[in-house]
Amino acid sequence: MTRIAFEMIGGPQWRGGYNYLLNLLAILAAYRPGAIEALLFVGSDNDPSELAPFQDIPGVTIIVDPWFDAHRRSRRMLSALFRDCDMGTARRFMAKGADLVFTNARLLGGSFPIPILAWLPDFQHLQMPQLFTRVAWWRREFGYRRQIGEASAVLLSSESARQDAVAAYSALHNVHVARFAVPAPRNVNADADRAVVAELGVSGRYFFLPNQFWPHKNHECAIRAAALLSKAAPDAMIVTTGTVDARNPGRMAMLDAMIVESGANMRLLGSQPYAKVGALLRASKALVNPSRFEGWSTTVEEAKSAGKAMVLSNLLVHREQAGDAAFYFDPDDPAALAEALLQQLATPPPEAESEPVLQAAAALRIEAFADAFLRAVAAARGEPVALAGSGVAA
Repeated sequence: MTRIAFEMIGGPQWRGGYNYLLNLLAILAAYRPGAIEALLFVGSDNDPSELAPFQDIPGVTIIVDPWFDAHRRSRRMLSALFRDCDMGTARRFMAKGADLVFTNARLLGGSFPIPILAWLPDFQHLQMPQLFTRVAWWRREFGYRRQIGEASAVLLSSESARQDAVAAYSALHNVHVARFAVPAPRNVNADADRAVVAELGVSGRYFFLPNQFWPHKNHECAIRAAALLSKAAPDAMIVTTGTVDARNPGRMAMLDAMIVESGANMRLLGSQPYAKVGALLRASKALVNPSRFEGWSTTVEEAKSAGKAMVLSNLLVHREQAGDAAFYFDPDDPAALAEALLQQLATPPPEAESEPVLQAAAALRIEAFADAFLRAVAAARGEPVALAGSGVAA
């Protein structure tokens, strides 16, 4: 068993990071029990409600220590940069017997005494530099270069990301791809889902767009497509959920104004509990994602596991994720998106796959994700690891 030190990832402004960590640890516990022991180090300033889901995962030990409070991050980073080791963190990890450290956006220093597996979710700053100030771009670039230099191995979420990384970073080494996956929903009750949708004030046929309201998520294309759709199918709409971008406080007002001006039949529901997001997805005609950039889309994985149709922007990573199971469109062409939505409305829905079939398909993806992660863990430690249930070493 490998004891891996984790710190909390993400938060209100990046639910994707939080969900990734929660999903990863839950999957390892369920599908590869005993392969790792997770030591989750958190600050005393962490919201208890954020920690609660981790407490229910077997094999996860939560260590609360003020050293990991948010206000100490700058001090820790300076130690990593100027002393080449964040010794305060190292001592805490070693005291708990950590064999490996899993990091994301954390610098620990090139002389850190425990092997590091660094997860780099995406390379958005390379593909869309216009979304970053010069200072923010260089901060991110410097951080990535340091993490690559410090890490014993690097974990990426897609082959598309691997291509970006290999092209940009000559120092990249020991690179592994683990495409995360999510379980299929269980005990689905269509009537209960429709009741949740009605409670949110949504009626009729709709497409679901559950993206954060960040500029690269490209809600503008969806609004223009919804305006065109409303003329051809007045009863159909696009429904969105997601967190407001705190860095761009005027964006929601701009999108609201755009909806009114264009006459788009579109609802912005804002942030919603995960259970309601699931109900909205399952009761929709299809998932829509007009994003201009993705690392590996959680919403696409959730749609796959729920057996929903998908209408996606023609990103390489979307094609890697969904293959022939989705309709694709140019994210700069609202008319193409509107046409794809109309085709969805006109196409009789295929016979719904049964829960056991969906669960079996999701389980295969989940096991592949878990095994790829464990191979990366083994590579970071320089040791083989026996995959639970396989009887062989990876």
